[in-house]
Amino acid sequence: MVSPVMKLKPLVFFPPFLLCVIAVVLSFNNPEA
Repeated sequence: MVSPVMKLKPLVFFPPFLLCVIAVVLSFNNPEA
């Protein structure tokens, strides 16, 4: 079982490429933006 701490660690050590992935996902979710 994955502990909540392990789920929060990626948020603390957030790789810049993940920000790019989220930006692309948001652009697909919001085509009007």
